[in-house]
Amino acid sequence: MSELHLPEVPIPMFEDENQQVVIDLSNNAVNEEALVEIARHAEEVVLKGSQKKSKKSSLLDGRKQVVLSNQFVVGTESGTMFAFRIIRIAAAQIPRGAKEFPDVYISADDMEKLGYSRQRLTSHMRDIVNEIMDYRIRVAAYDKDTNECMQLSAVNVFSKCSAHARQGAMTVKLNPDIADYFLNQRRNYTKYNLAIAASVNSYPAAKLHEVLICRTRQYGVNLLRFSIDELRVLLTPMSKAAEKGKKKKSETAEEKRRREHRQSNGVFANNVIKNAVETINQSTECEVYFRTIRSGRNVVAVRFYVDDYTSIENKKEAFLLREKLGRTASDLERINEILDTGEGEICPEEIIPRLSAPGED
Repeated sequence: MSELHLPEVPIPMFEDENQQVVIDLSNNAVNEEALVEIARHAEEVVLKGSQKKSKKSSLLDGRKQVVLSNQFVVGTESGTMFAFRIIRIAAAQIPRGAKEFPDVYISADDMEKLGYSRQRLTSHMRDIVNEIMDYRIRVAAYDKDTNECMQLSAVNVFSKCSAHARQGAMTVKLNPDIADYFLNQRRNYTKYNLAIAASVNSYPAAKLHEVLICRTRQYGVNLLRFSIDELRVLLTPMSKAAEKGKKKKSETAEEKRRREHRQSNGVFANNVIKNAVETINQSTECEVYFRTIRSGRNVVAVRFYVDDYTSIENKKEAFLLREKLGRTASDLERINEILDTGEGEICPEEIIPRLSAPGED
């Protein structure tokens, strides 16, 4: 850092009541040249300090926590996996006790850590901005006595997205209209390590992980049951659900057979849910087992057994604990028996309407 060169005239300084250094200019002892030099030197100090700080604290710092209201977790989201992850990253940057959302700057280095190239924003800037701004969540308000849906609303999750092409970065801000889902969460919230949101790149796995830890903590149980229809809604972004529902104008009998096969409950359970559970077990601090429930030959529900270690802040310690505890043959036999019988299970959708408004959960 360059040295500060000032005139030989002494500069009167003192600390005010806030312990801030103040320069006394009342006697005109400091000339314009000295002020320019002071300003330049101060700018260098601030710049060096900010650069040093940025090296120490990363946007994707594994110690940061994603905090979402339970209502947001069980809501139906619409959009891309890229925008889904950006929401969780933005949520982790909200200071404790904040009254409003901050602007979140996502650098080119952060993009690379998420698995996206630096050219993603420079080459597809318009598409990226559209992905962010088009992302929505659907929320329904129910009558508590009749369970009748009284109001259905779709809200854009972001209020702003600015792409910085030259830097390969962007700035985003969450929508103030959904502040109740993120700010000042004192109860009915889901919290987990940001490293999970940064590493899991599968929408069904990421969403299922949130839903499972949300409900196991909420009801204090390890065993949960969801209808297959409920899981389809939760684990399929609305945009993809709409695309799958479209039929080609000249659909052949073979194409129709393949489409119906892809949409069958059994295939959904054996492909989407199975892969999501495997990803959760490999990439998060949770350990999940599942069993499909059939009515005749048709899959109608899925039962999950969940061991949640996400309350342990250090991810490495959580994995070590999982490894230390292990699973003996008798443990696995007990879990399989629980999954078969469903003894003590909770079915959240039978207790609370699936999509509820803030404060009703």
